[in-house]
Amino acid sequence: MINKKQGLTLLEVLMTAAILSLLLGIGAHSLWQANQVWNALHTRMDLEEQNLRALDRLRQELQFSAADHVEIIEQATVQGVDLIRFQLPVLCSSGEGAIPRDHPAQILWSAPLPSACRGRECLPLTEACGQQDSYYLEYGVNQKQEFFRRVIDSQFRLFREDPLAANIHSFQVSLPASGLAVVQLTAQKRFGQQELTAQSRAEIFLRNSQLSPRKKNL
Repeated sequence: MINKKQGLTLLEVLMTAAILSLLLGIGAHSLWQANQVWNALHTRMDLEEQNLRALDRLRQELQFSAADHVEIIEQATVQGVDLIRFQLPVLCSSGEGAIPRDHPAQILWSAPLPSACRGRECLPLTEACGQQDSYYLEYGVNQKQEFFRRVIDSQFRLFREDPLAANIHSFQVSLPASGLAVVQLTAQKRFGQQELTAQSRAEIFLRNSQLSPRKKNL
């Protein structure tokens, strides 16, 4: 008896190829979806990280202010976004050296120049109080959706501006209790068909309220 070797028919080859193509397509689509999920997660983590860095910069300075030297303004240029303007206690110098911190009447409320507050007490020595212009710090969001830090003078003229974060959708500030500020920063970024959102919140204790016995109107 003669054994015949039977090969694959054309129909079987076509069916096998179709099944393999389907499996490869499913695998490629699953891999693409996993990659999209990973990229979206990575983008959201980047937004959260920039928010935390920006709020930490704000905290480093705002914590040295006092409730009556803080003003919250609703920005007209960016709807639903607050602007916070405040001053810090700055020691003055005299012919006999630095004036002690326990003399509130002789402490200048201003802003450290030219950039971030430095030193353990965050009270840089300046010229005599009566000889220095008063400066303010501002944190807010501009029309480019950048969270910024500004230094302005007593006439509200810009001295310096530094962007701290991008893609900012909202910045909200409240003073629920004397000596406490609550700030919330929300970033949004388009990723494909998704709108990714990262929200960060911080509670900041205003530790130098005791240095300012009387209210000051900014």
